[in-house]
Amino acid sequence: MNPSDHPVVPADLGLCPKCKTGQLAKKSGQYGPFVSCSDRACGLIYGCDELGQPSGGRCRKCQGPVKKTKAGGLICAVCETWQDAKGAAPAAAGGEDRPPKPADAACPGCRQSLRAVWTRRNKWAYRCDACDRWLDAGR
Repeated sequence: MNPSDHPVVPADLGLCPKCKTGQLAKKSGQYGPFVSCSDRACGLIYGCDELGQPSGGRCRKCQGPVKKTKAGGLICAVCETWQDAKGAAPAAAGGEDRPPKPADAACPGCRQSLRAVWTRRNKWAYRCDACDRWLDAGR
């Protein structure tokens, strides 16, 4: 094999944005070029173009690299924020922003404070951890 034909040519891309200790290196694999962190415990890995830029673009929250999931969604490799309408946060499935978080309330059964939770059904609900009950937030 000619040395110029060797598919794995690591290129230093600086400090890892996730763990802040490992070094990023561009590598070439079975499915094309990718960038990974030298610290195995960190586990940062994402697909890239020939220059080492993330193939999924940059995160709109932290500017970290965005990678594609097996289901086809886009998620930030650093802060794990969903980047498209398939994710439940921060936008609902219809692409609209979720309604504001409801005001604090007390459980009608035990009078403990309720926790507002955004559900998989794309609506707000109250959760009482003391008496293990769910209540509709009425929005």
